Amino acid sequence: IYIPNPTVLNSETGKSYLSIKNITITSNVLIIGDGVAGYRQVGGAIRVLDGADFGFYFKGTSNSSRIIGGGLRGISMIGETASNNSTFVKAEHCSSMEFHNVSMRQGGSAFNIRDFMESRIDYCYFNSLGSETLNVIHIGDYMDSAPWNVNNLHISNNTFGSCSGNWIYASDSANADLIWVEGNKFEWDSTPTNPNSTNKSVIYVGRVERFYIKNNGFV
Repeated sequence: IYIPNPTVLNSETGKSYLSIKNITITSNVLIIGDGVAGYRQVGGAIRVLDGADFGFYFKGTSNSSRIIGGGLRGISMIGETASNNSTFVKAEHCSSMEFHNVSMRQGGSAFNIRDFMESRIDYCYFNSLGSETLNVIHIGDYMDSAPWNVNNLHISNNTFGSCSGNWIYASDSANADLIWVEGNKFEWDSTPTNPNSTNKSVIYVGRVERFYIKNNGFV
């Protein structure tokens, strides 16, 4: 599915962005725009409405009946207002997904993932996300029966700034395996929209098997 840049979208529809709320996707849909990750909505511009539980929910049926492929590429997502606390992307029972050159700003969690394998989140931009109770990238508890959860996930070459919560988080019941966190920039940048009231971690690793943190920059 192609979402045009704001100028083209405005000429066709009278609006420069697409508003979404609670969209569940059960097949390997790839949503693409023509943007790069950054502060401006230069790609396929999407606004996640306030009060949404999530923007997109990629949802397979079970570990044996998964979504194989799909994701987001060249898309810009922003919460409707600064008080937005929606999860932009949820994914469960999914494999071989890509989230590439995606900009996410002004919301709750960027990602909440479980039983999510052989996939990548790379060259993305995360700004003004998270809160005291919401993490930017949240690897949740294992599903169905242990050890099914997140395996062979690459989180690489992303930029994080002005975020709250834990920025990358694997829960104490995650049992994640082969998580690669490489080449990212983690920057304070400016005062977060929803600052933490208690100390949080840039990277929190709970129950995992293999978790590699290499060549990142912390500002």
